[in-house]
Amino acid sequence: MNKIKSALYLIFILTCALALSACTSKTPKYTGMTVSDSLSGALETSSESSSKIKGINKNIFVADEETPTVPGDDNPDNDFDGNATDVIIPSISVDTTDDVSYYANLNEDIYITVHINNPENYVILRFTLNGTVYQSYQFEDGSDSENLVLKVNSGSNCGIAEYTIDSIKYIDDSDNETKDVDMTDGNQTVKVGIEYDHVPFVSVSDITIGTSSFSASVFVTDVYDIVDYENSKINLYLYDGESVVNTIALVKGENTINIDSLEMGKKYEYCIISVYDKLDGNGEQKVVLKDNYFTTSDAYKLLDVTSDKTSISFDYSKEGDLGSLVSVYLLKDGEVVQEIADDSKVFNSLLSNNEYELRLYYDYSIGETSYTQYVSCEISTLSKIAPTLSVSVSDETQTSFKYTVSRTDPDSILSISKIELLHEGDEAVSLDQSTSLVSSLLSNNSYTVKITYTYDLNDGEGVHTETETISSTI
Repeated sequence: MNKIKSALYLIFILTCALALSACTSKTPKYTGMTVSDSLSGALETSSESSSKIKGINKNIFVADEETPTVPGDDNPDNDFDGNATDVIIPSISVDTTDDVSYYANLNEDIYITVHINNPENYVILRFTLNGTVYQSYQFEDGSDSENLVLKVNSGSNCGIAEYTIDSIKYIDDSDNETKDVDMTDGNQTVKVGIEYDHVPFVSVSDITIGTSSFSASVFVTDVYDIVDYENSKINLYLYDGESVVNTIALVKGENTINIDSLEMGKKYEYCIISVYDKLDGNGEQKVVLKDNYFTTSDAYKLLDVTSDKTSISFDYSKEGDLGSLVSVYLLKDGEVVQEIADDSKVFNSLLSNNEYELRLYYDYSIGETSYTQYVSCEISTLSKIAPTLSVSVSDETQTSFKYTVSRTDPDSILSISKIELLHEGDEAVSLDQSTSLVSSLLSNNSYTVKITYTYDLNDGEGVHTETETISSTI
């Protein structure tokens, strides 16, 4: 009986010892993985503090690919207050969820650190990463029982690469058995963003601009399907200088754009903006892929506007069925000087050498909205030529002489107002313009013929007065 009690007591003691040994032995626990771009960085990181690998940042407002210039893109005079991107960019939302924790470039060596809480410093034999078993000898120098560093290459494929750890084996010093590290804690998968080497870009062609319409073909190239098309992450916006008047969601590949009900003769800006994550460490970015301008045509166009010294003539053409002629005005210094409301196409009795503005007004309706607009051009009338006058003396005798007047007056605007004979301090004597002979003069005296003439250049400056003289001693 005593022997049985002794045996039971011994078993109890051994059981307690084994239980005590099990209680004091702590199973290593996996706490997570981090990724770094260098071995030194990998050895410095912990599961709570890790560094992201950043790619080269790109300007978010410039497309990464060159896009061709097509008709309608020119914008020599941007008369908008600001531009479309100033209005649109702030209104676009981006996804702030950062599903990717680490970033790398193509074919770049990165270092994955497996973090383990291993207070007993048990020997780690191996772990399985993405289905591949890595033995302890493959760990990088500097690894220890709590930080296992493995060098891997990011590979040649852009996108998100996932690294999943399945199991970690260690040797339990208490019984020299190979056991599994506790994997109940810590994220077993890390995602590495491999920066895309091609980003989306667009080409715009076949642009057609009408009086109230705009059409074009837009081709979206997206090699890696970066853009979220289902949620309209790439759009064409049409801006009229004050607000966005149209938004069209684009798809990958060919897009046919048709926009109607635009105002005639109005300047518009169209821009194509996308939101995507280039996997360069900056998250989703707003990218302007295209930004250009066009002006819709007017219903009427002025043609063959010409002028002479006193008149301006013109013609016009009509585009499309929309729009009706109202009137044609001629303005000077912003004020209307003449109006034509019939079929006449000439303005007469104008000032010479003056600048005028020709305006053709038309009206039209789009829906329930009526518009009145005009097309215009500036043109100057030609100048009249200032005339010249000269006088000469001939047939001099002791008591008479003749004078001859010569004039250059291509516009026939010169008028002689008076011809006078001057003799020393005597009062001027008016000469008869019907004869050129001056007689009954004193001999050995000096006389002067003075001719006063006027002309009007019809330029709004009024009448000019000039004089011409010649002297004769008989």
